[in-house]
Amino acid sequence: MLLLSDSAPDLTDDLEETIVIRLAPSSLNELSIWQWYRHPLLDRKIEEIQKLYEEECQTHILKVPATRNAEHEALRLSDLYSSRIDELFNKGYGKWKRWLAGTGVQYQKNDKGNPTIPPDLKYVKIYPSLWMFNSWHIYVLSVLAEIIDEKPFGKIIPYKELFAELSGSFSLHPRFLEMEYTISPLMVNSDCRYLLLREGIIRDALKPFEFSNSVSLRESGVIRRRYLLECFSSKTGYKKY
Repeated sequence: MLLLSDSAPDLTDDLEETIVIRLAPSSLNELSIWQWYRHPLLDRKIEEIQKLYEEECQTHILKVPATRNAEHEALRLSDLYSSRIDELFNKGYGKWKRWLAGTGVQYQKNDKGNPTIPPDLKYVKIYPSLWMFNSWHIYVLSVLAEIIDEKPFGKIIPYKELFAELSGSFSLHPRFLEMEYTISPLMVNSDCRYLLLREGIIRDALKPFEFSNSVSLRESGVIRRRYLLECFSSKTGYKKY
């Protein structure tokens, strides 16, 4: 409804339509001023959005105790995972060696002809963020590198997308899936996000590749700058075919 007046008559109180008032300019050098007088549909929409927001906040608040418990358990499980590094190496090295042979990468070898761990992946000795994959961290990082190498240069790859693809190659710890269902991601403390949230897990795992300038880590995902599997090769001109 359009009223060409600077005031609204009493009859507008019974109307459900949106009402806009146009204030005429006081001179030829000025423009008209438009003002909302009533907007019942917009008011109802705002009320609905506010109600949904309050309900969502309440849901997150109710999940705080479960989230705190999950944080403590994730820390415990990640410590256990880190303490099993020798056991996981013994179980995973052979699988990693066969995986490397299947990629066709000309990997660096030791005196016995076995593949050596690339310096890039020795950035840190343990990766507690990979506890849910329950496998040798070097093998997990290698498969992650292969997944990223299949992506185009310069495109942002969402962390959750990479996690989903990586979990297709490894069996996830059942407790991770259970905790993921019960927690509120918004309520996870910043120092535990790399243990519980998919985007935080992948971002933390990619730090050695960021250090070697192979990727750029952004808030929304990772950007590949070069082939990550170059770090395995004894040749500097490795390319993925």
